[in-house]
Amino acid sequence: MGGRGTFASGNNVAYTYETVGKIGGIKILKGLGGKHGLPEEAHSSGAYVSLYPNGNTKQLRIYNSNLTAKTDIEYSVHQGKISFHAHDYINGVRQPARSLTIAEIEKYGKYFGGAQ
Repeated sequence: MGGRGTFASGNNVAYTYETVGKIGGIKILKGLGGKHGLPEEAHSSGAYVSLYPNGNTKQLRIYNSNLTAKTDIEYSVHQGKISFHAHDYINGVRQPARSLTIAEIEKYGKYFGGAQ
């Protein structure tokens, strides 16, 4: 994985993320060289996780079948308070936060220690 977290076929691109573990089979990525957040595109995974320094999950990014960002599920500050919410991507553009559906909470809450 290189550049912006993508795999550049045939080109040597510096790694900007490293895998530091897994949660429920999903790789936990840590940015290198001051990078934070998660890659805009995946190399081979359908999702990646990032953590707060205390080890709690900050963000789960889910990718489309073409390995571009689909949805960010986050437990982070939104409108001045910590909340469990999602941001969808439409044509590569991150959309404003929305509440999670009950199905999403049931499916993804386990990655956030049951946050709701």
